[in-house]
Amino acid sequence: MIIANNERLTKKNKTKSVLVLFAILGFLTILRLIWFFYHAPSEQPMAQDGLLDLRGYDLQDVQTVTLDGEWTFYAERLVEDPQELHVLEGNHTEMSGGTDQDSSYKFGTYYLKVLIDENTDLTDLFSISIPSTKTASVLFVNGHLKDQSGDVAADAEHHSGKGSPYVVSFSAEKNEIDIMLQVSNFDTSKGIAVSSPIKFGSSKAIAKNKNFEDILVISLVVILVLHSVYSLLLYIFISRKKIMLFFTVGFFISSYR
Repeated sequence: MIIANNERLTKKNKTKSVLVLFAILGFLTILRLIWFFYHAPSEQPMAQDGLLDLRGYDLQDVQTVTLDGEWTFYAERLVEDPQELHVLEGNHTEMSGGTDQDSSYKFGTYYLKVLIDENTDLTDLFSISIPSTKTASVLFVNGHLKDQSGDVAADAEHHSGKGSPYVVSFSAEKNEIDIMLQVSNFDTSKGIAVSSPIKFGSSKAIAKNKNFEDILVISLVVILVLHSVYSLLLYIFISRKKIMLFFTVGFFISSYR
């Protein structure tokens, strides 16, 4: 009788553990779907031939746009001043298109002109969020250096890779905004293409977007760590099966990454 009770208790604990693990996976899937739909591209204008026309598009305080589409690319040129462009020849390339078509170049400059509404309050601050690039990038807005990650250079000796994301804020002097992103990569063979979206909007909108992402990432890390601890406790007190240790290590490594 005692053995039968122990077997039923063991079976019940195993069933409970399996249900808990499925609940964990379901919850993580829900978080992933929230992340996916939050970052899904909205209906917005796309850059064409190095120009993004946002005239007639409402840049609200809570709304951002991705600077996807065709940027003008100046291969093996590090351009800072928009006035220099009329004597240079560039070609149009997809920004954040998920392909690395610029893999044959070690450095270059991406350029985009953004047009905003005539009735836009130019005293308001705008922001641009640059994602993590391959190694190094420098951002110029209307000819002014705003920020950088690493040191962009035309040779490996002066280049210093870093690739960290950053956000810059600025006030527009007119309804045309010239954006130049210099990129160099002498550290890997993957080229200089930017595969993640560059975001643009009011400073309030960019800040709100970043805060949401930070909260979501922190929440996910905390949940994964708690699940790692829970799996370890299940292994110690309920089931000595190695699969519990597998979940413990898996959740912990996922939270670390």
